[in-house]
Amino acid sequence: MRKWDVIDTLRRQHGLHSLAQILTPSTGRDMHGRPELARFGAVTTLMYAGEPIQRDIEDTRQLPTLDELIAWRRANPLEVELVFIDCWHSYDDSVRVLELALSMLPRGGFIVMHDCDPPDAEVAGPAPEHGGGEYWCGDSWRAFVDVTASLVGCEWFVVESDFGIGVITVAPPRRTLLKKRRIRRKKQAPEGHEAGWNWLVEHRSDVLHPMSIADWQRRATTP
Repeated sequence: MRKWDVIDTLRRQHGLHSLAQILTPSTGRDMHGRPELARFGAVTTLMYAGEPIQRDIEDTRQLPTLDELIAWRRANPLEVELVFIDCWHSYDDSVRVLELALSMLPRGGFIVMHDCDPPDAEVAGPAPEHGGGEYWCGDSWRAFVDVTASLVGCEWFVVESDFGIGVITVAPPRRTLLKKRRIRRKKQAPEGHEAGWNWLVEHRSDVLHPMSIADWQRRATTP
């Protein structure tokens, strides 16, 4: 079970036609050319690159930074039914990209986010020294936990596969409330890598709502 399988299942289940994906060159390389994406009527790929990536990966300096991508979105309205996220896995990037994704779903829809359930403390460690290379889930899980806790009228869970595939069902606009101050100022997990990891291990079921592959497959085949 991979991230594109979850995306394709949501497309089939809900008759979705439009997809946007927010990626970096180091996290989203494997999404290019996926046949599952071609089944959408419209696909928009938003690629950005922060300083570590622009420094260490060739041919990325022409890409916008996250600040520039957010500014572009403000000037260019974009509405889609599903947003896939595989961002740079720092807390700040992950929160801001989740907020960006929510802004693209004014009529409801879905967000799928990769790397929400790191398998061990090492994979959930601090940012690597290089913009590419080793696998790293970082603090994406922290952002997923804080943002979902700050949404009213939405449902979420994390499929226990492929380093955690988070799915957020976004309610229609009148029922959805994003409390940005809570995301910024009231983080749920304690600071520090070891303390944060221990907190996640203890509270994982409550904050991630993990779903096994078998349960996801049953859900996917239920009319």
